[in-house]
Amino acid sequence: MGDSSDPNRILRVHHRDGLTLVVGLFLATWFAGSASTGRTLSEGRSEPIPASSLKMGIDPNTAEWYEFAQLPGIGETVARRFEMFRKQRLDEVEPGHLVFERLSDLTLIRGIGEKTVLRIRPFLRLPNVQVDD
Repeated sequence: MGDSSDPNRILRVHHRDGLTLVVGLFLATWFAGSASTGRTLSEGRSEPIPASSLKMGIDPNTAEWYEFAQLPGIGETVARRFEMFRKQRLDEVEPGHLVFERLSDLTLIRGIGEKTVLRIRPFLRLPNVQVDD
């Protein structure tokens, strides 16, 4: 079996290498697809947010983290912080008020500063937005 003159030895080696290549290509494609959507594999979402919804504007008071993560300069970590902040603040906000009533309210989230707000402003939609002075 360990004989180098065994003709089946070459077939076994090529078969193993081919299988490794196929599995490697599959995994690379799968991971590349999940990275391009800005979502993790654990989320089970494979489709990206349509560009039309970014043009219409995302309401930070209702957006899911994966929608917020699609904004320029916002990654998964900041987007998840944004969602946690909003959920925590919902208990503190008086009835009839929103968590984010001004664009400057977004700067309360760690990782979002004034420059980031200016960058994502065209993609946001806040009902009854008060312009910050």
